[in-house]
Amino acid sequence: MMACQLMSRGMEIFTPLPLRTFVPTAVHIPHMETKPIRFCIALRCVDDGIFTFLVHCEQFAFRKYLHLTIKMARALLHRLQASPEKHDVGHLHLPHPIYARLLVGRRDTAQLVLRLLEIVFDSPRILADPILHDAFGLSVPEADTLLEITFLMQVWRQREAQIRHKALRRVRAIVHEMHRHDWEYASMMSRLLHLRQACDCNHPLRLPLLVYGHDMYHVVLPNYAFRVHRPGHVVGPGGKRYFYLHPLPSDNGGMVLLDPSGGIPLASIHLDGDGVRIHRAVPTCTTHRDVAESPLVHVLTATRDKTSIAFEQVALPGLAYGLSDLRATSMTQEHHEFIITAVDTTDFTFFLGSGTAAARRHGTPTTYSFVVHPGHDNVLVIAMSIALTLLGER
Repeated sequence: MMACQLMSRGMEIFTPLPLRTFVPTAVHIPHMETKPIRFCIALRCVDDGIFTFLVHCEQFAFRKYLHLTIKMARALLHRLQASPEKHDVGHLHLPHPIYARLLVGRRDTAQLVLRLLEIVFDSPRILADPILHDAFGLSVPEADTLLEITFLMQVWRQREAQIRHKALRRVRAIVHEMHRHDWEYASMMSRLLHLRQACDCNHPLRLPLLVYGHDMYHVVLPNYAFRVHRPGHVVGPGGKRYFYLHPLPSDNGGMVLLDPSGGIPLASIHLDGDGVRIHRAVPTCTTHRDVAESPLVHVLTATRDKTSIAFEQVALPGLAYGLSDLRATSMTQEHHEFIITAVDTTDFTFFLGSGTAAARRHGTPTTYSFVVHPGHDNVLVIAMSIALTLLGER
């Protein structure tokens, strides 16, 4: 019963996995008022296994020479690892970072010690540790300055993290709004179909393939040089092959769009003089079948005029949800991109699809990318895009 109701509404719901999650191209992130607080560490000299490093902070008057050997550095690391797990810095509760594989190796010990110091002076938790102050022999004013730097460093990083989390929440809000808009748009189109194209279940029915979302398809047309051996295909969301394209032996330049199994024809495209004919499979209700199934019905004819390509509806007016004036226009003067639109009785414009012009290279198949907009018949719109490509090659 439910299947018959869906058939009577003239729609079939199909939601493949998306190729990738939509992410906005840009989200505004406020700039931090101040620059990040960092320490600069440089190796000054090496004398009999003793490494002398200069540590200074550009934003504060902190400058200190540190003299370490590899043995002293390992002892410092061992004491830091044995320090309490958490420490308070200006009422900020900081966890203790654990670095188990530092100072491992026998060669280039200066680089090992330098790496240890870079990690130590990049961690507010370690900088606030009295063990570090004692190991470096810091005076009371130096220790107080280092604690002040540590506190401001942690506050700056928390502020930066809050800004980034806010930007991520904004990204998720944009994605949610886009999905909600697509769903409402598709629902509106389905209601329009139900109101305008309601018919008895024993009549030929229009069964659009609804996909809620902007779905990109990559179309590879059959190679003209190897038509028998190299059929085309349509790659959709998830990187899967959703349809196959085979040339028609009886039609020079025509082709048929098959289902993923490769056995059921869904649409066919035929060259006809200066135009292109599009045939679409028109299923009938399987519960109350009074009309014999017709394999493919001539539904559209694409012809070129001065500024665009028009699609005339032939056998089944209203196939595209009762829309009229189906037309494809170029978005650039170089005709690299095109859009397919239609209007209803109130002159409201609907966008059916958009894509890039086909890339034609000698000896390689013709390829192009195409987007079917939410709530439209994928099979029909993809067939229309193939017709555009064939018209562009003539």
